[in-house]
Amino acid sequence: MYKHARYILLAAIALVISSYANAERKHSTVPVGSVKPAESTSSAVVVPKAVSAATNVNTDLCRGSYQPTKTCDAIVANAAIDQVRYSHSQSMAAWVGVLVGTFTLLSAIAAAFYAKRAAEESRRSADVASSALNDSRENSAQETERFDSQLAVAQQAADATLQSVKLNRAWVHYGDFKTNHLRRQDGSYSYSFNVGFKNFGKTPALQVRTAVNMIVVNNTNQNPNMLRPALDPTVADKVLAPDIIFRTPPQQLSSADQVRLRSQNAYALIRVYIEYSDIFDPTIRREADFSLRVVAEGLKPNPDGGGMLVSFVVSQHDAIADIST
Repeated sequence: MYKHARYILLAAIALVISSYANAERKHSTVPVGSVKPAESTSSAVVVPKAVSAATNVNTDLCRGSYQPTKTCDAIVANAAIDQVRYSHSQSMAAWVGVLVGTFTLLSAIAAAFYAKRAAEESRRSADVASSALNDSRENSAQETERFDSQLAVAQQAADATLQSVKLNRAWVHYGDFKTNHLRRQDGSYSYSFNVGFKNFGKTPALQVRTAVNMIVVNNTNQNPNMLRPALDPTVADKVLAPDIIFRTPPQQLSSADQVRLRSQNAYALIRVYIEYSDIFDPTIRREADFSLRVVAEGLKPNPDGGGMLVSFVVSQHDAIADIST
């Protein structure tokens, strides 16, 4: 639309300029001083009505002068021609002004039209962007909700798996205490202790290794500093099935320690350390670390006959460390 208006304006300006040029050529054919003698002056120069007033004004130049009649007629003719040219110039300027105004108006209309189209396109783009943003937010919220749901399901599955492992894996800990007696040639008895440990789980314990140590402590020392016994690398690993009790090597009680225990002024402290693995993850080494306090409770008849035996019982069981949980 804007391009067409520009072409129309250029054509109109060309038309005005062409008309003005034709008029110039037409009026320039009358040479200055070529008017006929005075007797035929009225028919030699044709003066348009539009410039009669100007002719009268210029005629005054000859009044009261001593100019020849022929010269005065030429002056009047030239003045008429100049007036026509001036009239044509004013007409052309007016037409150019009209055309420029029209072009300006068309340009303004075209600018408003394209501005309106640009505004509509901008509004449409903004609507599309807003819709895309809303869709993105909605999709993001849905993805977040879906992720949270999947995470919750995965967490529940992990908890269920962990709970299943806890319920079914091997659990090794203190099982029981046993006193062994051996009759000497003089009729007295020597004593030793065994500590039993048991797999309380539902699956076998693998690579089981144990270490045990015993000391006799006076009753006045209730918190003895007893180091954890070291594992013997020469002892082969064991497999401990569920509900099966294994026993530590016997801990021998000397005659002097036996007397101290029978006097009830001392107690025997036994510490047991166990390492093992389970079938769910054999690379993880689990541990159980506990201690027993054994005291003499008096005498009891020997079930096999042959005198009385010292009765030893566990007075206290301490779980020093139980990393197996």
